[in-house]
This record gives sequence, structure tokens and C-alpha cells, in this order.
Amino acid sequence: MKKAILYLRSRSLEYSNQYAQNQYDIAQNYCAKNGIEIVRVFDEISTEPPYKRYYFDKALKVVKLLSGQLTYFVVFECSQISERGVEYEAVKEELKASGVYILSICADKEYLGSDMFENETPEQ
Repeated sequence: MKKAILYLRSRSLEYSNQYAQNQYDIAQNYCAKNGIEIVRVFDEISTEPPYKRYYFDKALKVVKLLSGQLTYFVVFECSQISERGVEYEAVKEELKASGVYILSICADKEYLGSDMFENETPEQ
């Protein structure tokens, strides 16, 4: 079974609990349907620019610690990593160096198909 870290982020304290729970439920269902075991979940609220991403940075450190054991870094949508293409690509390359691929649930054309970046898998 493929293993993954799940990273969830919201930007509003008011909606964070419900939004995060919805993201988590969708992600859990998506991963179960695709044979992916979630080994760690990082949930973060970033409310004020510049968005501090303590748990995002911690998740990247865990990827390095579990190098060779993970296949995916699962997010609900790619903007949870970065809304800027250059920064997103840098994180993507950093993860790929550890053998881990970003998997956005919103980018899966058969599932939601509404993300700004496409998924890349180990088979590509």
C-alpha cells in the first residue's frame, strides 16, 4: 500500500474546524479508494499575511525523516502549498528528491478536477 502525509490548511478561524473536517473527510475517502494509507496528518490555520506555515514546514521535515517510506504528500488543493508557481515548483522538486509526489485531490480530473496544477505520479 502506498503511504502519504496529509496536509490541510485553512485561512479562517471562523470556518476552520468545519472546513478542515470536510477536507479531511474527502481526503480520507479519496485515499481509501485509491489504496493510499495516510500515516500523518498536519492541520494548519493561517489567518494573516504573511501566512506562517509551521505545520507545513514540519510536514516537509517528516517527509525527509520518512524518506523511502512515503509516496505522496496529499493536499486538498495545490494552493495549500503555494499560489505562486515558482514556489510550488520548488516544493515539488524538494519532495521529489525524497521520492514523494504531490497529490492534490482537486487536481484529480476523475474526482474533482478543479485545481491549478496537475498531479504527477511515480508512474509518469
